[in-house]
Amino acid sequence: DSRLTDLSQAAATLRHDLDHLAGQVDGRVDRLGSGLAVLEQRLTAMENAFSPASLPLAGGEATPAAMKQRLAALETAVVGRPEQLEALTRQVTALEARLGNLGDRFDAMIREQVGAATLATVYDRLAALEEAVRRTAARQDNALAWLLAVAQLREAVHRGAPFAAELHAARALAEEVEVVDAAVTGFVAYAATGLPTRTTLEARFDSLNSEIARAAMAPEGDGWLEYTLQHLVAVITIRRTDGAATGEGTLAIMARASAALQSGGLAGAVRAMEALQGGPARVANAWIAFARARAAADEALSGLTARALGRTAANHVKAGG
Repeated sequence: DSRLTDLSQAAATLRHDLDHLAGQVDGRVDRLGSGLAVLEQRLTAMENAFSPASLPLAGGEATPAAMKQRLAALETAVVGRPEQLEALTRQVTALEARLGNLGDRFDAMIREQVGAATLATVYDRLAALEEAVRRTAARQDNALAWLLAVAQLREAVHRGAPFAAELHAARALAEEVEVVDAAVTGFVAYAATGLPTRTTLEARFDSLNSEIARAAMAPEGDGWLEYTLQHLVAVITIRRTDGAATGEGTLAIMARASAALQSGGLAGAVRAMEALQGGPARVANAWIAFARARAAADEALSGLTARALGRTAANHVKAGG
């Protein structure tokens, strides 16, 4: 989907820009820390230079007389060198200014740290966005895969081929496996062998119609008379009748079944033939079972296909919206 691709590219660009900004922030913080360390070293050096402990004493003894002598010498040196005093004053003033500037820069650094926290929040939101894009793409891919699996299952059943592998794929990719299981209940028993096609069932019906009619006329029993009559009936050709036949006799039932089949109603033909009894019912049992499973398969797979198309469309709308 082009919109998913654009969104992913935009997210990648934003992450690159944020990484660059984070690098700049880290560099500025490092430079401020280095400057502060240097300044602290210089302050320490100046304090040590003017501390009483740093003044050398004669003979190494800190006697009051010696300290007085050294202090007098220091005052004489300072009074005698006013330019050094002015230079020292300027250095102190500059140092105070730098300390003030350092405070301002420290405040700025704090603000930048707040910005870094905001940046971390942006990173989190970006990661969540990328994850949402991945989940949406995965859902859409899975929906398309399920649609393809259902289409392959429907095509295999339509051809009359075994469909165990196609059914396994459709179940594996379904969000709700129970939906698939409920749909295939009426024909799953034929997964290993396949179902006769509608064309095969319709072609078989013509000869079946005659067999059923002969079974209806032939007497049941194993005596010589019944045996002779059964052979005589076997050579009789039964013509199909239209669907206007009424009554509950075998020929009327088969006439209604034939009319339903001609109009494309395989399920209607099955419902009509379920009224057969005795010998005709035994002759028709296998055809009825196949036809019932075929009708159930066609209806169920049409419903599954519609459901798969709806799921694909819904995921496409979510991805685009």
